[in-house]
Amino acid sequence: MRDFGWYSPGAALLVASIALVWAGFIVGGALVAVPAKFEVAHLTMTVALEVGRAQFEWIGAAESALCFAFAVALVNCGGVRWPIALLSMLVFFLQRVYLLPILDERALKIIAGEAVPSSDLHFIFIGLEVVKLAGLVVFAWLLISAQAKAPTDQQP
Repeated sequence: MRDFGWYSPGAALLVASIALVWAGFIVGGALVAVPAKFEVAHLTMTVALEVGRAQFEWIGAAESALCFAFAVALVNCGGVRWPIALLSMLVFFLQRVYLLPILDERALKIIAGEAVPSSDLHFIFIGLEVVKLAGLVVFAWLLISAQAKAPTDQQP
């Protein structure tokens, strides 16, 4: 296990908080709300896909801001000294640059009434969401745990 004690307590709280807020967006936005809309009986596939496109645009904007804040906080609070801090940012970049454009094009074809072949890309995206979520939660857990174990400079 690596030592995370190099962060000051305030910096550790800031970085861990950003990671956990980002994790909350992943759970609420992508892992709960997205599948829930496909359970609505009177919502057509076309409308669900249109809502999903807008939803991912807004989730993407929020995640972009959180990813940026996470990176800035890491750099300003002592730097990135453990690769797990980079995992979620790398996955986010991969999703935004590679997977989402392909999935968006596919959704547009379905909305336009075109037949599209079956694809496993949604399952890959979901798997990457879980990896991104796990990276953020594990990083925050390790950082908070290290801070709890770190000796303080205060004297009795």
